[in-house]
Amino acid sequence: MTFLNYHKFLTTSFRGYSVKKLLPKYDVIIVGGGMVGFGLAAVAAASKSLGKKSILLLESSGKKKYQRKEEYENRVVALNDLSVNMLKDIGVWEFIQSFRSQPVNKMKVWETKSNLYLTFQRNPLAYIVENDLVIESLRNYLESNNNSSNVTILYETQAENIQLPSSDHPEHLVRVDVQQRTQDKRETVETDLLVC
Repeated sequence: MTFLNYHKFLTTSFRGYSVKKLLPKYDVIIVGGGMVGFGLAAVAAASKSLGKKSILLLESSGKKKYQRKEEYENRVVALNDLSVNMLKDIGVWEFIQSFRSQPVNKMKVWETKSNLYLTFQRNPLAYIVENDLVIESLRNYLESNNNSSNVTILYETQAENIQLPSSDHPEHLVRVDVQQRTQDKRETVETDLLVC
């Protein structure tokens, strides 16, 4: 399956960010949200091979909504064609553009010890987008797609202890102690794939 066809296999939903009863095992556990964590969860949920797998995303901070300010945020990312196409395929690029993105059409790269430089030019070469806007678009995607319940997002939750299988027993699963700030006790879950 190509990277550009993920939207055909959308199978995610959102199970809130309050206290949740965790499953004893998840196929994939992602520690950390941000663009990488939410992006991986969205693409995995949309993929043919991972779309039906149970996915747990642990985000240590609380849920915060993107607020468009008059001035751009300092934390931005340059998105190339591949990233934009991935965002289009899962259906969030329009959301990003409806707020704001800035195309980059030309870039010069030079060094300080000579007059030599390289010029890259294309319309557009990339897009500059605020990090929080990308995160908001991915989070909205995961929360609003109700085709299945394979993605669980827990906010204000941390992985307290990670136990990898020993080399003597590689068949054992990774064990993760999960602590939700709103609960007193930790829960231990297992996974085949841990992404930190």
